[in-house]
Amino acid sequence: MVLWAMLFVVFTVPNTAHAYSGDYSDITIANATMLAVLFMALYMFTRFFYFTKFNAKKLEMEVSDFEETPEVLFRMIFCVYLICFVIVAGGFYGRGYSLFNSTWTQTLNMAQTPIEILAGKIMVAFSGIGFACLCKKKRLCFLIAFAIYLFCALYSKSRYNLLGFITPFIIYFLFNKNKKKVAVGVSAGIVLVFAVFVFQQIRWLGDISLLPKVGIGEIFKRSIDYMRKGGGELGLIKAYYYFVEHNNNFPKFGMGLGYMRLALLFVPAAIAKFKPRDFAIDMYKEWMHVDNPRGTMHPTLFGDVFANFGFMCFLLGIVYGILVSFVDEFIKATKDPTMRCMKASMVCTLFILIGRGATYNAIFNYIIGSLVLDIIYVVYKIWRRASEDTLYQCS
Repeated sequence: MVLWAMLFVVFTVPNTAHAYSGDYSDITIANATMLAVLFMALYMFTRFFYFTKFNAKKLEMEVSDFEETPEVLFRMIFCVYLICFVIVAGGFYGRGYSLFNSTWTQTLNMAQTPIEILAGKIMVAFSGIGFACLCKKKRLCFLIAFAIYLFCALYSKSRYNLLGFITPFIIYFLFNKNKKKVAVGVSAGIVLVFAVFVFQQIRWLGDISLLPKVGIGEIFKRSIDYMRKGGGELGLIKAYYYFVEHNNNFPKFGMGLGYMRLALLFVPAAIAKFKPRDFAIDMYKEWMHVDNPRGTMHPTLFGDVFANFGFMCFLLGIVYGILVSFVDEFIKATKDPTMRCMKASMVCTLFILIGRGATYNAIFNYIIGSLVLDIIYVVYKIWRRASEDTLYQCS
C-alpha cells in the first residue's frame, strides 16, 4: 500500500496531468503508461497469488501489544539508538559545524568515518522507536526520540529522514478497523507529502537561520508553486518520459546494471572491480548532460526498471510482487511488537524510496537497519538465557 501511495504521487498524478496538457507526444505518454500498467498487472497477479495461496493476513498494530515487549529488550534498542546519536552528533559538532548555520551541501560533503556513516544509517532506521515509546507510555523516552528525530532532520536536511518517525503513526491509523482513524491516516499521509515539499524549500534556503527572515508563509507559497510547476517528486516522471522518447539510446542503458549492482550489494567495489557504479549516476548524466559522481537521478520505479531493461521491464512486476510479499512475511514473523513496529517503519521508508526509483540505497539501508535490530534481539535472548541459568543454579 505504501509503495502504491508513493507511485500515485510520483507517477499517476503527474502522468494524468501530462496526458491532458500536451507537454509530451501521445506515443511517449502511451508507452510510459502501457509499461506501468503491465508492470502493475503482473505485480497484482503475484500479490493475489500470495494472498490466496498462503492465506496471508494484513498487518495490524494495537497499542496494547507494546506492553508485551520486555523492558530489557526495549532498553537495549533505545541505548543503541542513543549511542548512534552521540556518535553522529559528536562527529558533526566536533568538526565545527552548527545545526542552524550549516548548509545541506556542507553536510553532504562532510568527511565521516565508517563508524559515523553506519551510526547515521542506524539512527535513521531506528526512528520508528518514537511510536513504541508513546505506546509504552514512556514520555521521557518519546521526547528524547523526538529531539533526536529533529536533530537528524536538521542535520542531514534530507527529506526522507522525515519518514521513519512519522510513518508508524500513519500506519496505525490506516490499518485500523475504525473508519475515522483511517481517514486521519489518509489526511496525515497527504500532510506528509506536502511537508516533504516544504522541507525541500527550507533546505534550499541554505542554513536554517534564514527561515525567520523569509517567513513560513513564503515557504508555503514557494512549495505550492513548485508543486504546481511539477517540480520535486512530481517532476521525476519527466526523466522517465525522456528515456522512453529516446528508446534508452544511451550508453550503459538497457543492460540491467542497476540490478547487477544490487546483486553485488555486500561486495565492496574495491574488491569487485567489475561491480558497476551507481546506475542513478548514469541516469543523471544523460538527463542533466553532466557526468557528476555526486549527482543521481531517480525517475520513479517505472523509469528505473525501464532504463535498466527497456521494454521488457514490465516483467519486474513479478519480482517486486515477490519482494513485497517476502517483506510482509518477514515483518509478521517478528514476534516482538516494538521490533515489528520499527521494521514496519523501515519498510515504509524502503517502499517510498523504491517508489521514486532509489532501489539500491533503499534496500541497502533497510537490510542494515533490520540486521542491527535482529542482532540486538539475539543479544537479548543470550542475556535472558544466561540470567535464567544463573537463577536456576542459585535455586
